[in-house]
Amino acid sequence: MTFRGALLFYGAFDLLACIRDYDRYAPEEDPVLPKEPMKLMRDAYLTGGTSTDDPRVSPLKADLRHFPPTCLICGTWDPLLGDSMALHEALRSLGRQSTLHRYDAMPHAFMQLPVSEAETALAVACEFLREVTK
Repeated sequence: MTFRGALLFYGAFDLLACIRDYDRYAPEEDPVLPKEPMKLMRDAYLTGGTSTDDPRVSPLKADLRHFPPTCLICGTWDPLLGDSMALHEALRSLGRQSTLHRYDAMPHAFMQLPVSEAETALAVACEFLREVTK
């Protein structure tokens, strides 16, 4: 199956790094994605001894040479910002099309908040989808 594009909102793309880098990007404990519950979610996701290095759960560990055009959307106060930045850089280093849209002072899951940045990000997402489905 070939995908025409990947629209990714504030994702965890390296399940080890996203916990390690939590404090680096969130100015304080993220109200939407606190650190300890985030660890619990990660551990619940990793069933059957699956490693955080497994590319099926940590896409940054995968072969990205054939990844489709990608649009990443994340807030600058999101503890997962580092994952979005790392995936964007990895794709760009391989010559893949990738855009990263960062929204100042926005926490994790800001698209669900009644803020103008969410409206702007939705417009960006819609435009990306229009482009890749032409």
